[in-house]
Formats: sequence, structure tokens, C-alpha cells
Amino acid sequence: MESLEKDLKDCVKELKKKFEDSAQIKAFEKTNSDFETLVKKGVVQKRGNNLLSPAESHIKSQVWFNTK
Repeated sequence: MESLEKDLKDCVKELKKKFEDSAQIKAFEKTNSDFETLVKKGVVQKRGNNLLSPAESHIKSQVWFNTK
């Protein structure tokens, strides 16, 4: 088991060196940084479950059309 862990760590180190100077990786990191800035400013939200929970359902205004 230890040899598998060592091999895995070696592979990670090797790939880290390989992609260290990649222009695509740098562009991705810049885009991610810009996105995180927009999240902090409240302009955008991260993807995920943005639905109201049952406990928060009182917040939602209820509008009913065509009801008797």
C-alpha cells in the first residue's frame, strides 16, 4: 500500500512540473480568480442548490392566478 501511495505522489509531482508553465492553466487560474472576486462582490453565485428550503418558504411571496 505504501508503494502505491509513493507512486501516486510521484505522479502528482511529475504532472505538477509538466503543467506548471502551461498557458491554459494560467488562464484558468486567472478566470477562477476573477469569478471568485465576482462572488465576493455578490454579482454572481456559485452553482449548487439555490432552491428555498421548506424552512425558508415563508420568504417567498405567493402569487396565485386563476384560482377560485
